[in-house]
Amino acid sequence: MVVIELNEERTMKLKPASAFTAVVACVASLAFANTSASAEVLDAPAPQTVVNEYDANFEITADLESYLNTLSQGERTAFVNTMLPSTTVETTTVTPANAAAKTSLEAAAATGDIVTPFATGCWTARTDWEQKNIYGGGIYSWYHVGRWCANGSTVTSASRADYGGQTYAIGWRKEGLTASAAGVVSNQGRSYTQQKFVLGVGGWDVDTRYECARVAGKSNATATGTMTCGIY
Repeated sequence: MVVIELNEERTMKLKPASAFTAVVACVASLAFANTSASAEVLDAPAPQTVVNEYDANFEITADLESYLNTLSQGERTAFVNTMLPSTTVETTTVTPANAAAKTSLEAAAATGDIVTPFATGCWTARTDWEQKNIYGGGIYSWYHVGRWCANGSTVTSASRADYGGQTYAIGWRKEGLTASAAGVVSNQGRSYTQQKFVLGVGGWDVDTRYECARVAGKSNATATGTMTCGIY
């Protein structure tokens, strides 16, 4: 997992701890929705889906630490437990994107295989990522859809098909796409996007996160989803 920290300098004014007490109390009582969107799929064969859960490995930046130091111990605990990531959940799904790809998967299914060693056609893979708090409530999520084509054992093209994200916890907002690339690397159709999420408290931004999602599609119609920034 790649953790990207904001390196730019910025001036931040902090509100007193009392200014956020009511917000922390409100957030602590919410049941956050876990609402990852689903990609549209073609008719059979069924898409291949992988789900993984990881420790969030969420590092507290200097700016965020400065804000936390203005809170009482109880407020700090409530803020960390409800507003900051504890676990990261990945869901990656591969679907055929054209008739040739569907034919390859159907031929493989006829022999009892999931995919063929030398698949022909184009596929898409959607990788969804969601940051959750210690209680399992959603904080924010983002996704990337990569498309690639293969001709036998060779990946011939790669592109970005879609991306997006949303926030669930009070104070967090999504500010959009900050980087993107696609290409064939090491016989994989790789594409990625990076999106920006900001945590605001009392009218001031106290933390900024840049989250990446990458799809690496292979010639056998499988793919992996990671939080890697870049295609190399």
